[in-house]
Amino acid sequence: MWTCRLCEMETCWTTHVCPDCRKIKNLMNIYGKVQVISVLDNVLVRNTAGIINKEEDIKRKGLVKVPEEKTETVEEEDKVATRSKSKK
Repeated sequence: MWTCRLCEMETCWTTHVCPDCRKIKNLMNIYGKVQVISVLDNVLVRNTAGIINKEEDIKRKGLVKVPEEKTETVEEEDKVATRSKSKK
């Protein structure tokens, strides 16, 4: 079986790419590979600033409850001993 060389999901019998991927290839032929990749990066890939902005927007709208910071105190008896020093 031959699969599409681009998406690797569709079966192609007569061509190397499926019809959907052929549209992408045609856009690359028209606009150039660099331009198509640039558009995909700008539109589909979320950068760090966009992620932070989205998180702040969700917090402002109150859609997600922000967990309070917990300060855990460890009791002496709850500590796990890793190595014990031999007493002389």
